[in-house]
Amino acid sequence: MIQDEAPSLSGADAREALPSVVERAAATVEAIWTNPHPAVYTLRKLAARLQQDFLQLAILGQFKRGKSAFINALIGAPVLPTSVVPATALPTFLRWGLHPLIRVSYTYQRPTKEIMPGTLAGVRRELEALVTEAGNPENRRRIARVEVRLPADILRSGVVLIDTPGIGSTLRHNTETARHVLPECDAALFVLSVDPPITEAELAYLAEIRPHVVRLDFVLNKVDLLDPFERAEATDFLLRALRQVEPDDRKVRLHVVSARQALDAQLRHNPSRLVESGLPAFERDVIRDLAQRKTSSLHASARGKALAILGAAAGELALELRGLELPLDDLAARARTLQEALANAEDERRAAQDRIEGDRRRCVAELEADARHLREEGRTRLSGLVRETVGAKGILDPSEVHQLLDSAVPKFFDEQLATISARFHRRVDTMIAYHLARADALVRTVRRTTGTLFDVVLPEPPLRQSFRMGRAPYWVAEHIEAAVIPPPTRFVAGLLSRRRREERRRREIEIGLVALVQRNVENLRWATLVALNETFRRFSAQLDERFGEVLRATRGAVARTVECRKTQGDQIEAEVRRLKSCAQELAAIRGQLEAGHEPL
Repeated sequence: MIQDEAPSLSGADAREALPSVVERAAATVEAIWTNPHPAVYTLRKLAARLQQDFLQLAILGQFKRGKSAFINALIGAPVLPTSVVPATALPTFLRWGLHPLIRVSYTYQRPTKEIMPGTLAGVRRELEALVTEAGNPENRRRIARVEVRLPADILRSGVVLIDTPGIGSTLRHNTETARHVLPECDAALFVLSVDPPITEAELAYLAEIRPHVVRLDFVLNKVDLLDPFERAEATDFLLRALRQVEPDDRKVRLHVVSARQALDAQLRHNPSRLVESGLPAFERDVIRDLAQRKTSSLHASARGKALAILGAAAGELALELRGLELPLDDLAARARTLQEALANAEDERRAAQDRIEGDRRRCVAELEADARHLREEGRTRLSGLVRETVGAKGILDPSEVHQLLDSAVPKFFDEQLATISARFHRRVDTMIAYHLARADALVRTVRRTTGTLFDVVLPEPPLRQSFRMGRAPYWVAEHIEAAVIPPPTRFVAGLLSRRRREERRRREIEIGLVALVQRNVENLRWATLVALNETFRRFSAQLDERFGEVLRATRGAVARTVECRKTQGDQIEAEVRRLKSCAQELAAIRGQLEAGHEPL
């Protein structure tokens, strides 16, 4: 038997229905609380994007990977500023427009500013003053958002490109700005390059991006620096590295492009060189596909974001409703008990942060111990190998030593460095997983304590994804250079006996080996130390942010309830009826979003 069902939110119906559902959600949240609620602004922006049918595609990645240059290649003109140092300091939203236009919004009460540059070169000059670190250091102009309208074919379909600051540079505020734009992303292009192919910071950043986007593609940029064999080798290596960290390795989409070559070919009107750059293939496989699937991808992204917002709002509302139903004295007593519980939770959070910092310091100490051990092991092993191989002849031939070490050094470090790196990263991953579990337990305890105290069932926040530090994807083995084992000068050699010459050569080899081992060990030690500190810093900051959000929401709901009881008096029953009606409306909207159906 065929049953009547509500029509699905797809196709033309979806473009009409889902924006109205999200707008109704914003109106419902706005009606619940008289004071402005941050969820209202977020939902209204989401509804507007749905109505306009704009899919926001963020270009993400580490600093100096060529993100801005890649967007310039997509646009077909050098519109965005680029530099040999970290350039982009603020996100830039690029969307279709008949004429170049820049719209600047500010973080304080100042009207939005519109600039009509007239030409693409004028757009670049204006952006250099607005969104670059050189023109607007540390965002001293207090700019919240820069939107650029351009008559570029790639933007005509309704895909909005977001140029983001790179993560991982010494400019920490750029990294934080890049992370704050993630909630606005529907899909993402993660730009990598060949120098080096991928880093620890990028692997960690990938884990943050995943929950925010419905599609993620990878771009290997700067391939013009490689010959065909090196390009194939780098692509194969990067695919293996990404498949180790991606949830579904079958969906790893890696596109090989030279942004510099592509832009140059377009400016010189060279079609064959443009094809060689890989950009036309990328546009066909990604941009056109995104344009065709734009509405469905946008709707999937918007549903997920709206559901998360409404779930949090529903929890606050349930808490307030229960508080309004309690006798005033009982409410005040429970509010005091909750404040004590929250104060204890804050003490536990501070203690947790102290433990996290202690573990970070222990990791650093262990890393230094590993590095010291490896320096000694490397010097002993390689020196012994030289003595065993060429010492029996009594003569050390430099070319023979070069050939021996050229083979022995990579072999040694393949064995030792990979082992130490893997062991160390496992220790860090274990520590982070332990603290993550405790932090999740603390957040959930706060929610459950609040729910139990007020006799309500609050939706528990989802478990956070693991903050894996990742595994070092590669290390660079340095070849032995002639300067490591310099031959004696002819004048000095003539003054020394054969035995003294060989003794001197052995000392020089020993010194060269120490320097060689030191460079390779320091390479691993420094890269791991940077990744370690960044991992613990991000982890600590995000735990504080998450816990702070739970405290603000909980305290805010109880404070509003107490204030309402004190000021509204005999109007409480009417307020309860109103809020219950809003709660039913929120539940209905959430049900529609979860089922993907139009409102009945």
